[in-house]
Amino acid sequence: MKLTRQALLASLCLLAAVGAYLLTPRQLLADLEPVNLEQMVPQQFANWRALPQNDDVITSPEQEAVIKAVYAQTLSRVYGDEHGNRVMLAIAYTRDQSDNAGTQSHRPEICYPAQGFQIRSKQTGPLSRDPAAGDAVRMVAVNGSRIEPLTYWLMIGHDRAVSHWDVKRWQIAYGLRDQIPDGLIFRVSVISDDIEQGFAVQQAFLQQLFSALSPAALRRLAGIAG
Repeated sequence: MKLTRQALLASLCLLAAVGAYLLTPRQLLADLEPVNLEQMVPQQFANWRALPQNDDVITSPEQEAVIKAVYAQTLSRVYGDEHGNRVMLAIAYTRDQSDNAGTQSHRPEICYPAQGFQIRSKQTGPLSRDPAAGDAVRMVAVNGSRIEPLTYWLMIGHDRAVSHWDVKRWQIAYGLRDQIPDGLIFRVSVISDDIEQGFAVQQAFLQQLFSALSPAALRRLAGIAG
């Protein structure tokens, strides 16, 4: 007996729905490899020490509400060294970095202008001369007299992302393994009108931090095999 046109269409729709279900990843990487930012990032390392919290990292109640809605964990610290340098470190972690979760990491290009900053410059490239260090985004954000050079990258699971294409290709790669990747945004910044020096301080800070992290933390926070 021949299928009617309506029955054929219904069968195709059912097959498509079943296929979509079978191809939808269901295993959260966050459940396989739990993340604890407070434990992963040391309070002190090399010549850097975490300082008491100050106004540099305080957010408004509205921002706090958004952060709590999007991120499962956040870490905000200001580190200082004996030379008077200050580096602000901010990490925000989400357990589900899939497109339909509504918890994708928010890039500084969006967050900073929402706080009244203007983005003066932005460039993407290697974090250092060592190819293993990976790429990062460097920006200069300005709000009145406050000039803030900053460096950031995203992590999708174990892999670093600095562009929308990076995010999509890692989401697809994890999906093909039947995994839902977690993710985070890792940002360091300083307040300085000497842009070049500001980025140099960040670079020194990151190199020393990376040397202090465990291999597992280094992979999860920076996508670098320890």
